[in-house]
Amino acid sequence: MKKDQVIIKKSNVKLFLSALIEHRPISRTELAKKIDISPTSITRISALLINKGIIAETDTITKGVGRHAVMLDTIPHSAYALGIELTGGALRFAATDLHGDCVAVKSVEYSVVQQDIDILACDIHSEGMAFLAENGIPYDKVVGIGLAVPGIVNHNSGIVDFSTQLRWKNQNILSHLRSLFNKPMIIENDTKARIRGEKASHNIPDGIDSAVLVIGSGVSAAAVSSENVVRGFRNAAGEIGHITLEADGIMCDCGRKGCLQTRLCDKFLISEAQKQDKSVCSVPDIVKAYSENRPWAVEIMEKFSHSFRLALDILESCYNPAVIIVSGHVVEHIKPLLERWVGEYSAQKGRCVSIIVTVTKSNIAAIGSSIIALDTYITDIVDDISI
Repeated sequence: MKKDQVIIKKSNVKLFLSALIEHRPISRTELAKKIDISPTSITRISALLINKGIIAETDTITKGVGRHAVMLDTIPHSAYALGIELTGGALRFAATDLHGDCVAVKSVEYSVVQQDIDILACDIHSEGMAFLAENGIPYDKVVGIGLAVPGIVNHNSGIVDFSTQLRWKNQNILSHLRSLFNKPMIIENDTKARIRGEKASHNIPDGIDSAVLVIGSGVSAAAVSSENVVRGFRNAAGEIGHITLEADGIMCDCGRKGCLQTRLCDKFLISEAQKQDKSVCSVPDIVKAYSENRPWAVEIMEKFSHSFRLALDILESCYNPAVIIVSGHVVEHIKPLLERWVGEYSAQKGRCVSIIVTVTKSNIAAIGSSIIALDTYITDIVDDISI
């Protein structure tokens, strides 16, 4: 059978499942109308998925007088995806079911930085298998695994070209993990994974173009358009943290001065504050000094506010999203301030973009990577391509 025919048939299965999950329970006739697939194909796909235990028939009373209609419904726990996120100091895990709903999360303190890659891969595998077992998730029902990593990630080759946070360069962690898990795996930049998790967390419907701005130990962004992640060349779209604001500004980790992230991320804020008050050791310390109108703190936060608004402008101009989600661990400490600045920004711009300032789960990128893996590999359950 020709390759393009296989792709079309698997695409039909994906459309079938997506529509069924959204409109469940639903009859075969109504499902065929919604996704414009022939009733014959609908019958064949449903028979295959029923046989594989992915969906089931159920009787539901129809409106008006008449016999019960045979409806189709999904079995959520018939398939899972595992998501894994690597940070400098932790391994984070998440599992989602067939509906894309997160059913379990776990974080393990772990120093990823400068760890031997073989040992790291073995530890990730061991912790991942333990996580699945602890939550009663059968391994044979895991259809795929997603790995989220900070930095420039080539999602096609599986190589992490460069990661400042992990101190990696040209690292192929994916090949090590594939041999251990023996499951289909995909690797993704953590912010690009995060936006899928954020959309699910905030129940933002498919088809709503969205962007995320993450402010933490660095500054990054990502966007989805028609549920496709905007990637750019080398999968580096959204790396806005290294846009130069000031030619003679603060020295950044990248070796240049005045990058956007030097006005927004935590370590630079703390470093600037300590030049004025050596007792400052956290972002809350700066916020407290700002609330007391201490001049140095006011200057730091005014520069933060200006840079934050500029970042929003960049996302609006480049991606034109309907929704922008602002998250990251710095947000946890200054959420009221950010909400105030967002209100002022929206009033000034008079635009209809919705901006959500949120403190989300620490495992959100792991959740997002599991959703990406589910989307990518769910049709692999269709090994009978005669449909």
